[in-house]
Amino acid sequence: MYIAHGPISYLANEAIQSKKIKHLKMGEQILVALCALLFGILPDFDILLLSMLNVPRFIHHEVVTHTPIFYIGIWAILKGLIYIKGRFLNKKTNKTLNNDLSHILANTFLIGTLSHLFADFVVDSIMLLYPLSEHKFYLIKYIFEPNLFAIFPFSVMDSIEILFIALFIYALYKKFIKKNKIVDISLKVLILIGALYIPFTIWASSNTYNRSYLYGEDNKVIQDIDYDSISDGQDPDVGNTKEDNLEKVDSDKLLKEAEGIMTSGKWTNQDSYPLMEKIKDSFGGFSSYRIISQAHYNLKLPIEPVLKDYHIKKYGFESYFYSDYEYPTLLFEYLEEKEMLGGIEMKEDTLLTPGKIFFLVEKAPNHVDRVFSARENIMEELNILNLGIVLEESNLAIVLKGDEYLTRHTYEEVREIYNGGFILYVQR
Repeated sequence: MYIAHGPISYLANEAIQSKKIKHLKMGEQILVALCALLFGILPDFDILLLSMLNVPRFIHHEVVTHTPIFYIGIWAILKGLIYIKGRFLNKKTNKTLNNDLSHILANTFLIGTLSHLFADFVVDSIMLLYPLSEHKFYLIKYIFEPNLFAIFPFSVMDSIEILFIALFIYALYKKFIKKNKIVDISLKVLILIGALYIPFTIWASSNTYNRSYLYGEDNKVIQDIDYDSISDGQDPDVGNTKEDNLEKVDSDKLLKEAEGIMTSGKWTNQDSYPLMEKIKDSFGGFSSYRIISQAHYNLKLPIEPVLKDYHIKKYGFESYFYSDYEYPTLLFEYLEEKEMLGGIEMKEDTLLTPGKIFFLVEKAPNHVDRVFSARENIMEELNILNLGIVLEESNLAIVLKGDEYLTRHTYEEVREIYNGGFILYVQR
């Protein structure tokens, strides 16, 4: 969950303490509202603490500051301090922080922090019973596993956040803003859209290939299998073998993953309707490159960190973000430079080794094989028509124009579609 912790905390606090809050002065109600927002995001401040201790931030759900007992303990201390605050606060401060306001603020702390943990329990996992147990509990984390290629707001988890944010905005409007019929109707429509977006994302999720968690040998999610403080999804050398992830891929295992992806029958990012094509792409429908990326990711050997690292070392740092259009070129360059590619003419009797990456590169006039050394030449002269993974029985894991769902294609189909106007480069 990204930005809804504060809004959820505010809504929960208003629902639970509404009668007591109504009796406060407006200034005090604003203070309670601000504290509810702050306390709602407070548990995530352990990220800063971990950073100061040089501990990777991605394990913050596994530390004591993300357990209910931690905040219940602090709340009990706060409640105790309220009863003795008159002994150390002066009269003016004690009057301002009267008992009613103090108890409401203490309860707001408990409601805000526990609502944060409950939200994490719903969409992620936390140690609910710590210190009795370090087992992490969850609700829908594995039911609606996010898609690897869909960014915010295109997941079921994101749609839940959006609804709570809409409810939060409406609650603020009702309590603190002048009433306006147009604004009122607009916000109600926003809530309705948010509510309808949830089943829409559930439907989209059921049609996409969703696997973004990395699993260990015990089939449990693990974020750093080699304990090198780099999340495996961002690690170019998972396992610390001194070889990057692309260099240590087992072709047989890659073949198995590619077969599993292609037989899933899930969305591609292609469609006959332009709007639907954009929707499918945003929700993580597969392109040919995404097939390759997901197959490697399933093996806990993500290739994007390798390609980003390669790009930085060769061309310098340019951006935090790379697109699906850049990665195929980077992948081709990387394999070519490592002398892991071979170019051949694709004929009817061509036999390729299953589990290998291939590229269809446009055959330029007077084409000769060459190694591209400058980025300008790569971008201007290299036209990758398509790419994929070689399967068994003359099949290819590739997405062709018009494929609305993942399906295997034969060599012959590909040759006919591109009229043989390409050179086939295959990973050695």
